[in-house]
Amino acid sequence: MKHAFPGDRKGEINIDMTSNPDNMCTLIVKDNGIGIPDEIDFKRSHTQGMQLIMTLAKQLEGEIEIDKEDGTKVTIVFPAGAYKPRI
Repeated sequence: MKHAFPGDRKGEINIDMTSNPDNMCTLIVKDNGIGIPDEIDFKRSHTQGMQLIMTLAKQLEGEIEIDKEDGTKVTIVFPAGAYKPRI
């Protein structure tokens, strides 16, 4: 929140999750904030937010795509059966 909407800037965060007929799920988190700077490589970033995204995708055995147009849009596509309940 503080990075996407610095100061008193207002904005929106949208979360969407769908299941596809091919047994895949798509999770999309999008904001209309200031966006990620072009020089940031999300796969090599050490920020807490990017580490959380990378960890989630790894746990879900998913693939990540980041769109930096008009804010930030993170898409994770993962197999529907990837989550394994823990005791």
